Amino acid sequence: MPSDRDSSFSASYDSTTKIISAVVLVLFLGIVAATHSVVAGCLTALIVVGAYAWSPRGYREAGKFVVEVREKWSGPGPRSGGSGGSVTLVSR
Repeated sequence: MPSDRDSSFSASYDSTTKIISAVVLVLFLGIVAATHSVVAGCLTALIVVGAYAWSPRGYREAGKFVVEVREKWSGPGPRSGGSGGSVTLVSR
């Protein structure tokens, strides 16, 4: 029996993701410190902020779609789990 109520699920980072993220950030900061490059610093900041904004924060069931909830964008995807479907990102 279908429910009219939407279901939400959080997507928290696991310890492996946190460790890998920290190691990559330290490597980027090491490159910036070694090169004393403003370009490398800006690229590092852009990558870190972009990765954070683009990563899913949770999922929400909405009818026949599963909506990925992101920091700045949310987008519906087909519920079937099939590949090849496009995801449209929309502002919250």
